[in-house]
Amino acid sequence: MSNQEAERLSQLEEMTQEIEAKNRDLEHALERLHKAQQQIVAEEKLSSLGQLAAGVAHEIKNPLNFIKNFNEVSLELIEEIGEVVTDSSTIEKGVAEDINEILGDLRTNLGKVGEHSHRADGIVRSMLEHSRGKTDEWRETDLNAMLKQYRDLAYHATRAENTEFNITNVEDLDDNIPPLIVVPQDISRAFLNMLTNSCQAIEEKARGCTDDFDPQLTIGSRRTDEGYEFWVRDNGTGIPDDILQHMFEPFVTTKGTGQGTGLGLSLTMDIVQRHKGHINVESEVGEYTSITIQLPFDPANKDSDDGNNDDQTAA
Repeated sequence: MSNQEAERLSQLEEMTQEIEAKNRDLEHALERLHKAQQQIVAEEKLSSLGQLAAGVAHEIKNPLNFIKNFNEVSLELIEEIGEVVTDSSTIEKGVAEDINEILGDLRTNLGKVGEHSHRADGIVRSMLEHSRGKTDEWRETDLNAMLKQYRDLAYHATRAENTEFNITNVEDLDDNIPPLIVVPQDISRAFLNMLTNSCQAIEEKARGCTDDFDPQLTIGSRRTDEGYEFWVRDNGTGIPDDILQHMFEPFVTTKGTGQGTGLGLSLTMDIVQRHKGHINVESEVGEYTSITIQLPFDPANKDSDDGNNDDQTAA
């Protein structure tokens, strides 16, 4: 083979390698485009679902108001009956005691009605806020209460898919944390993404474990020198190191094909950065995952120091 032919062969091999590299890049770009397309379709479905949920929530709101109002009126009537029984001289002592005992049971029952109707009212308000809330509306929000509420929503959403799913809820919340000025619609979405991932990780591990597995989901908060921390910890499947380093990048997911778009935590990162905060993640495969959102004292202060938002994860 002549030198000229050898040179041409070498050039041809280089061109072939370049073409193969370009093909791989195109395949990756096509895959990302396909995932983006799936996400757009999913967003459209969620938008329609959000409108439906808003309508349902609005309809539920009216009977809930009636329940709350009649519950309060019933409690007032019970108090009045108790006063009449106590002051009456025509009712025998034993009968009066029986009546008061029954009235006590009624108070307890109506107290439970009021407690659960209040909880249902909170869920309905959250549904309406998600579907109608203004994305730029900053206002004071009790993040401890929000974290508890969306833990319950994530749990029941997972349980709707698997009725055998159960967890032990653990709370380590600092009750002294004041309301923070945030965009509640966004922060609630960030909390829900974290909590849903935790519930799914626990549910996945429970499917492959024996009866001695005690599924636990912990939520917590505390004040730090820089602001406040809110965290979610589960004892689920954990996150492999190769995914942990990239988990906040778009389209990165630990879920199986068709089970997730890989955009939930990427959107969560965007939300936290908008609030001048950071996210830290710790995980061990097969043992646990802990995700912490760190927020400054005044997340709404546009002039506050952005810090190094690129410093996102800690393995």
